[in-house]
Amino acid sequence: MTLIVTLAALTLAALSDAAAVNNTIKGHYNYKIKNVAQIASASCKSAIRITGTPTCGQLIDLLAMDESVFLQLNPFLDCSLSLQPKTLVCMPSPTDPFNTTLTVPNSKVAGTVAATGTIEATSTTPSAANTETTSSPTHATPNYNVDQGECISLFASARSEYNGGNVNPYLTYSDRLAELAQQSADMAASAGCCDESCHTLSGGGYGIAQNLYCGQLSCGSAYQGWVTDEASYQGGHWSTIVGYPADYPYFGCAVSGVNGGAIVCNFSWSP
Repeated sequence: MTLIVTLAALTLAALSDAAAVNNTIKGHYNYKIKNVAQIASASCKSAIRITGTPTCGQLIDLLAMDESVFLQLNPFLDCSLSLQPKTLVCMPSPTDPFNTTLTVPNSKVAGTVAATGTIEATSTTPSAANTETTSSPTHATPNYNVDQGECISLFASARSEYNGGNVNPYLTYSDRLAELAQQSADMAASAGCCDESCHTLSGGGYGIAQNLYCGQLSCGSAYQGWVTDEASYQGGHWSTIVGYPADYPYFGCAVSGVNGGAIVCNFSWSP
């Protein structure tokens, strides 16, 4: 099954105009969207447009959203059936606060080298069984020892090679995402935690898809494992970077030199 979703930034005011469609096309009505009237009355300010035929469960997994949040935002969807192309699906507004639970990584044997990703095509909805409340990060001028230019260039190259024509190849660097990535990289490296249980400050509750690679200290050194090695089976890291099926426009990366080191790159709909 081929599934592609495209980010569409919408306002409720524009959608209200679009909902008043009868024999005359008015306002911002778009004939490529099937459920304009439904989404106009929904409590969301941003959405994704479906161009494949995923189930609700598949979309929830691929976007790393919490199922209850997804269903609350999209009460008009019939999740007993596959979604239809050109359907809009509500997403949390970039300005809405996400929950502040933090997954605490279990201690792993130091020296383990692995690449892990938040979004996997076959994964289950991320959960936070062991959580604690964390305060909002302190904003400061970031310097996370990552070559931003290298990361942008490599990720643009990957998007052009594997998903050219479907997405904007150039992502925009986000200091906020890099700041959160620094905390995640430090925690993973400190605990020697390098598998799928080690993602922190990410997932559906945060609106962030996260790539983690222990033992690597740059986008260049992580590229082989994240992109080249996973391209044949469209692995989770590959999917996040190339923008398939979710073409995240913003990212930020950070590295930690603790123990064997680690690099984390966060991807999101909002900066």
